[in-house]
Amino acid sequence: MVLTRLFVLTESIYIASLVNFLGHNILVKIEFAGFILIFIFLMQFFTKLYQRNSENLFKRVLYWCGIVSFCYILIVPVYYIKIALPIFQIYVLAVTLFIIILPLGEGVRNGASGARIYYSIMILGILVFINDIVYFLISRGLPNISGYIFFVFLVGHFVVVSIYFSDIFRKNIYLKEEIDLKQKTVKNLNLISATDPLTGLFNRRFFDSYLSGKIGEYNPGENLWLVMLDIDFFKKVNDELGHSCGDTVLKEMSALIKGLIRTGDVLCRWGGEEFAIIVSGMDTIRIRFFTERIRESIESYKFSAGRKITSSFGVAAYVSGESAGDFIHRTDIALYGAKNSGRNRIVFDESGLDLMPGN
Repeated sequence: MVLTRLFVLTESIYIASLVNFLGHNILVKIEFAGFILIFIFLMQFFTKLYQRNSENLFKRVLYWCGIVSFCYILIVPVYYIKIALPIFQIYVLAVTLFIIILPLGEGVRNGASGARIYYSIMILGILVFINDIVYFLISRGLPNISGYIFFVFLVGHFVVVSIYFSDIFRKNIYLKEEIDLKQKTVKNLNLISATDPLTGLFNRRFFDSYLSGKIGEYNPGENLWLVMLDIDFFKKVNDELGHSCGDTVLKEMSALIKGLIRTGDVLCRWGGEEFAIIVSGMDTIRIRFFTERIRESIESYKFSAGRKITSSFGVAAYVSGESAGDFIHRTDIALYGAKNSGRNRIVFDESGLDLMPGN
């Protein structure tokens, strides 16, 4: 539909020769019908992509107004279609405003991929449509430039699609790494007993087994870190909003952290509202940036519970020769240090930092 409209607007002699046999009236109907269908599609597309609750009365009204307009274009003579042009332009303006205010607005607030690009294009589209309406009524402004906004939209759309494919590719790599890890786990443990049923993360039993294996394979000079984090004041969430809401926070937290760690890192639900991450191959500077990024992302994330959620972090570096229990104990002490010193912060166990390579 977009390409059809673009071809008609560019008035290409070659394109015109291909469709000339249809006649002027049919071409006008195709152009107007395609124009309306494009905005019905855009409304559906952005609602599904960015809006959590797609059931909206105003959206249904706009949807059926678009269907009625489409049928009107197919049925009536071209003369009456041209007379109704201001109505069609007002409809397009209403759909564009709906898209900007609801789905795209929600996408921008939640930091969804591509939302800002689409948002900027739709704002530009509003200015163009207003120009077209003014030009039609009083012949002021630029003549009929609305079609060219689709060129801009296509460029922006290709950029957003590239972003999504990049994210999907990265997630597929992570998924492959995770699947390989789970396949190895199944040889010794039942996969069901190795994962947490609520969040889908590895559980404490798997964590103990995996950490013991990493320590058993540890070579002096390697960087091995343990990051433990605890959701601040999580009991208040359960007490004030209910355990169902608390479970939702845990699921959202798990998905958020999982999207921030690398493919080789291992994320586990330690228990309750506490999580653990086993990290390899980072020096002291990188692990500080890594944990701070997770802390800031949690603090700024808009949880469906409707309240700000923060977490406290304890981080420790493995010291060659120590047991898994001692490693966990040092990390746990750092975590309690973060909680006791005000929460929503990161505390490093200093005892092993001086022994880390590169420090």
